Amino acid sequence: MAQNDKYMPKPGDFAEIHHYKRQIEELNKSPLNDRKAGAKEWFESMRDTPKTVGERVGWLLAGNYGYGSYVKARQIAASKGMNRVAALGGMIAELEWQCPSRMAADEWKRLTPAQQQTVNAEVAKAIQEWEQEEGIKVTPVKGVSGHLREPGHGRPMPRSRRPRLTR
Repeated sequence: MAQNDKYMPKPGDFAEIHHYKRQIEELNKSPLNDRKAGAKEWFESMRDTPKTVGERVGWLLAGNYGYGSYVKARQIAASKGMNRVAALGGMIAELEWQCPSRMAADEWKRLTPAQQQTVNAEVAKAIQEWEQEEGIKVTPVKGVSGHLREPGHGRPMPRSRRPRLTR
């Protein structure tokens, strides 16, 4: 059994995951003014108190927002091939601030680059703490942009220097 297989949903988990998905569908159908208010609060939290965002991601990974979201968050956190910071950030924006994930991404783009890095670092810290608690080998967490970055630089790695996949 691969290390990440233990984070895959089990047959009994699907009802809870379905309940979580219904919550998100209801949020996406809520009145626009409510969604805009949630987006505003999300933006202010990222800008003014990024530690709160990281703390809430930690709560999500601990199961404080319900079992369905807990299972989904653990699955995301254990997936090394995806942008875990963005996925968990979108989830927590939906659950805590009632801000749909698409709007959450748009609000994140409004932050300055320094603010974006601070929020990303707080979420990455929560993921790495969870990995340590679970006994998973700690790995660097991709930034929200998801691009491969050159070591020590903030710009994407040129295609000529990216690792090639061989079959």
